[in-house]
Amino acid sequence: RLMWAEVPAAIGYEIERRDDGSAKELNGWREIATTQKGVTAYTDAGLASETTYYYRVSALLGDGAAPPSDVVSATTPEAPPGAPRLTADASSDAVTLSWTDVAGETGYRIERRAGGDTDWATIATTGEDVTTYTDGDLSPGSPYKYRVVATGPGGDSEPSNVASAKTVKKTVKVTVA
Repeated sequence: RLMWAEVPAAIGYEIERRDDGSAKELNGWREIATTQKGVTAYTDAGLASETTYYYRVSALLGDGAAPPSDVVSATTPEAPPGAPRLTADASSDAVTLSWTDVAGETGYRIERRAGGDTDWATIATTGEDVTTYTDGDLSPGSPYKYRVVATGPGGDSEPSNVASAKTVKKTVKVTVA
């Protein structure tokens, strides 16, 4: 996010960016946006992770553009890992979860919603490259929903798809003698 002081005579501002790592050269600047009068901030979105970008702003005056501002730079953080794909398999008192291993993760957070709950509860975390978890000691015949979040140096992924599972009711066979 860029912010600058208003120039009283400005009718707008031109924002330029360099992304090749060298802000000292005169050529290579590319106009990325123009704002209206009074707008003194701009958010540059959709950038690559772990990249340094250089910016400068010029006030647009009635007779042309003023000389550009000083150059500022910002480095985007590492991107979070992608979202895993989740499946669930139920037995009478457990649900076994499996998910895809995603690049750049350092672990996973397993979340569950039981029955009519509306909030997700963290039930476990795993280490790097672990892609299965068994949620045991559950009530037979009960519905559960799960999702998995990959964690990494760049933050948390979006949650996986929601996988639903219902534990199997135990059948008791009674023999009368």
